[in-house]
Amino acid sequence: MEAFDKPLTKEEEELILTGTNTKPSPLSLKTVEKAVESLLNHHQQTIQRATKKILFSEEAPIFVIFGTDKIEKTSLRQKLVEIPYPIHETSEICVFIKGMHQTEKIKDYCIPNVKDVFPFNTNFRNLYTQYADRRKLANSYDLFIVEKDVYRDVFRFFGSEFIPRNKLPIAVRMTKNAIYKVINSATVFFPKGKTFSVRIGYSNMPKDHLVANVVAAVPKIIKLHSNWQNMISIHIKTHSSISLPIYVNNTIPMVVDTVKVLQNAESKNRKKKLKVRKTNSKA
Repeated sequence: MEAFDKPLTKEEEELILTGTNTKPSPLSLKTVEKAVESLLNHHQQTIQRATKKILFSEEAPIFVIFGTDKIEKTSLRQKLVEIPYPIHETSEICVFIKGMHQTEKIKDYCIPNVKDVFPFNTNFRNLYTQYADRRKLANSYDLFIVEKDVYRDVFRFFGSEFIPRNKLPIAVRMTKNAIYKVINSATVFFPKGKTFSVRIGYSNMPKDHLVANVVAAVPKIIKLHSNWQNMISIHIKTHSSISLPIYVNNTIPMVVDTVKVLQNAESKNRKKKLKVRKTNSKA
């Protein structure tokens, strides 16, 4: 991944924020930059303070959380949104295909990330009848790509293991270009509810790369889902952090003080811990 060599021009900022250069986006680049910086600082401080550092990965995924006003009736359930700085370039990928005859074809693509290719047939399913085996498989790879023809079967069989790990399989027409598109994109899973999240990067990525991914992907995702008027709020977070706002609807345009949000949350946590200690000491 190449870093930014020079600041973005106004034209480049507008193009990233909107996907076109005609209509401005309500998303503030300055707000996104400040939120990403605060989130990365908070993550590093969490690692340093942790007594069991193994609980906090230095490569924690970063999500954009969308809160909507209405549930849109969309036929889209899964969509790929290309981003400037791919998040799956080093991911270990498992591919499920319909038939054994395609195995060699996928291997001939010579995609370094693809570690294993499995035909999703009766023989394969018999190897994973136990939940422990399915769990082990789900933990063995970072990303799962599935041929569209067998997506529903794969999801029914492994869904209970994929969902808690945020590893829902991505359905594609099995071509070399389709696999590379998954690697170079963020995956959006549109739910039936009012809130959904999209993985946009990792905490070990440069701040500028994360900012570029957020401002490039958010307008595209909103356009696929509904529109800006339907968005109540947009936040970014890791699994272990609070949510930091980058957009709030019906407010005066301003930069949200994300540092204060974090400080207030930490202050409340300290007060709770102090109260528990006093209670325990009296007992």
